Amino acid sequence: MCYVVLCLVMLVADLHYRYLEMVRHTLSVVTYPLQVIAAAPADLARSASTYFGTLVSVQAENADLRRKEVQQAQQLLRFAQVERENQELRDLLGMAQSVQSRSVAAEILYDAPDPFSRKVILNRGASDGIEPGFAVLDAAGVIGQATRAYPAQTEVTLLTDKDQAIAVKVARNGLRGVLFGNGDGSLELRFMPVGSDVEAGDELITSGLDGIFVPNLPVAQVTAVTPADAFLRIQCEPLGHVERATQVLVLGRAEPAPPLPDPDSAIEPPLEQLVPRPIETAAASDSARNKDAAKDKNKDKTKGKDSAKDKGKDKEKDKDSATKKEAEASAASEGAQAAAPDAAQDKSKDKEKDKPKDKDKPKEKGKKAADGKKPAADAKKPAAKPDADAADR
Repeated sequence: MCYVVLCLVMLVADLHYRYLEMVRHTLSVVTYPLQVIAAAPADLARSASTYFGTLVSVQAENADLRRKEVQQAQQLLRFAQVERENQELRDLLGMAQSVQSRSVAAEILYDAPDPFSRKVILNRGASDGIEPGFAVLDAAGVIGQATRAYPAQTEVTLLTDKDQAIAVKVARNGLRGVLFGNGDGSLELRFMPVGSDVEAGDELITSGLDGIFVPNLPVAQVTAVTPADAFLRIQCEPLGHVERATQVLVLGRAEPAPPLPDPDSAIEPPLEQLVPRPIETAAASDSARNKDAAKDKNKDKTKGKDSAKDKGKDKEKDKDSATKKEAEASAASEGAQAAAPDAAQDKSKDKEKDKPKDKDKPKEKGKKAADGKKPAADAKKPAAKPDADAADR
């Protein structure tokens, strides 16, 4: 009983007046070596088990790291070789360098206050180099696009927004298309004709043809392909964690894409080249051939008419020459007729000159009278020759 009372008195005195504080510290210092000695076996056993367990795990991890190091060294050598070959080919072909990109790490602060859209706000803005149009992606793929940049914040429209679209291509075959958001967390590859080479499981990546996104960024994966009336209905799901990402990377082009050409500076071709040529079917080609044949026949007919006209002209020329010849002949005959009376007058004059000679020879007159018919006929014959000669003259 006395022991209990003494203990209570000491507890109350220590609680109110702290008389035993010094005694307590002294005893803890004196008894510390005894505590260490007493706990040494347990600590030794615990340390040994930890050591051996850690040694095994470290050895396994070391072997794994060495294996990965060898694989990465091979990949690095292969990558260096491919890059060197690529650079040589670009130098040979005179190709420009690939599109350079710039990146900014950011964090999603909160969702946009608009309940009818799927947008988020980042903690980085225009002062950090972010511009509207930059791609926003996480470790798995693209999750959205920066649509509005403030000085210290950026508004990002997610891929699943109903008004969001992105130019993509199929990684397997390079088939290009446009990916649209449905507003319910899913995506759809629209306006792909029936028969397009798109299969479930194909990966979609950015094409970079829009001049905004960096090419070859993973975007989505095709989940279902259903044929419709004129286009395929292609359902997709995003590869990135669109609704769960918190740490993102804003990626954009280091240099802006070249501007579009000015329509006013274009060289317009002739109007004949601007007329589109219709697609010829078998019937159309036959009709075109028939038209060409008809045109050739018409040309032949016109040529025949022209030749007939030429022949008619030649005949008219011949007729004109014949009429000219006839006129010349008629003029010559008229001249001959005009010359005939003159010749007759000359003959009469010659007869009058011969009359005195006939008087001097009366005896011969009878004989000449008997033979008058013959000399007259003979006289007519030589007289015809001078007429012909006069006509010729």
